[in-house]
Amino acid sequence: MNSKKKSKNITKLGKMWVKAAIKDMKKREKEYKKKERKKKQNLTKKRKKRFTQKISLKKYKQLIKKKRMKKGLTKKEKRLLDDTLFYKYCKCTLHFEKKKQNGYGICMNSIYKNRGFKTPKMKRGNRCKDVYKK
Repeated sequence: MNSKKKSKNITKLGKMWVKAAIKDMKKREKEYKKKERKKKQNLTKKRKKRFTQKISLKKYKQLIKKKRMKKGLTKKEKRLLDDTLFYKYCKCTLHFEKKKQNGYGICMNSIYKNRGFKTPKMKRGNRCKDVYKK
């Protein structure tokens, strides 16, 4: 009996396959890193909105009336009303910032509670700087 083990030689086709696999792995790794970078950028940089009201006063009053009467608002109307209320809240807090005072409570009360709506849960007192360009 021969105690020598036979080593398997890789054929030319096998070598080409290994090189192609390594090349493909490197390409996929680059693409994965690009996607990760884009995700990080999207988390850090959110696009800010213009500091303008999107709807007319007439439409705004109609939406408030509809919500108070607890009639069904569509998703688009809910979002539009929420954005407009938040805009008014930001405008109010901006007014107090000019006076160098904290108007969080006053603005929250006048915009949301006096209209009979629940106040939105805000982690920080003034999120306006994160949402709107000024």
